[in-house]
Amino acid sequence: MASASPTPKATKEIAQDPAGYRAALEASAAALAGAEWTAAGLEHALRALAEARGVPAGNVFQPIRIALTGGTVSEPVNERGKTTVTRKGSAPA
Repeated sequence: MASASPTPKATKEIAQDPAGYRAALEASAAALAGAEWTAAGLEHALRALAEARGVPAGNVFQPIRIALTGGTVSEPVNERGKTTVTRKGSAPA
């Protein structure tokens, strides 16, 4: 299933660093593969990824938010639920 179409603001954000956007999504997918699928477990896995990459947590959460919702604002990514996350296919280009 395709992901949400990005809003103009999200498209602009992706365009600033398309390779970084995709790399963040790929790293997040790998980090989430072994995560406990609870809000706390997802948050822990993603914050640990941000710390390991030496970036602010927003640099990990924002690409996921855009891929899931198409926008730059939503409820916390870790609270969206496994169904929403696993239903989504590819990230917006």
